Amino acid sequence: MNFIILQVIIFMVIMLALVIFTLFLINFTVKSIITPITDLCEVVKSMTNDDLDADVTKNYTPNSEEINQLYQSFSKLKFIMKYANEEFFSGNDAQALINYSNALNLYLELNQKEGIGVTYNNIGIV
Repeated sequence: MNFIILQVIIFMVIMLALVIFTLFLINFTVKSIITPITDLCEVVKSMTNDDLDADVTKNYTPNSEEINQLYQSFSKLKFIMKYANEEFFSGNDAQALINYSNALNLYLELNQKEGIGVTYNNIGIV
C-alpha cells in the first residue's frame, strides 16, 4: 500500500515539474516573439509622428531568422524614408526619386500594397 502511495506521489511531482517546465517554455517563446514586435510598433509610432531618427535597433537582440529579417526590413524602410524625405524637401528631386524607388522595391518585395501606393504617390509628386 505504501509503495502505491509513493508511486502516486512521484508521478504527481513529475507531472508538476512538467507543467512548470511547459509554462516556462511558453513564457520564453511568447516573450521572444512579442517583445521585438512591440518594440518595432513603438518605432513605427514615432515614425508616423515624423520622427525619422528613431533607433530601430535600440532594443534589438538577435533572435530568430524571421525577427532578424523584420528588423532589417524596418531599418531599410526607416533609412529610405528619412533620406527620401530629406532629399525631397531640400529640392534634390533626382536623389529623392532614387530613394523612393528603393522604398518601392522594398514594398514590392514585402508585398505591402499600402506602402506601394504611398510610394507611387510620392514619386508622382516629385
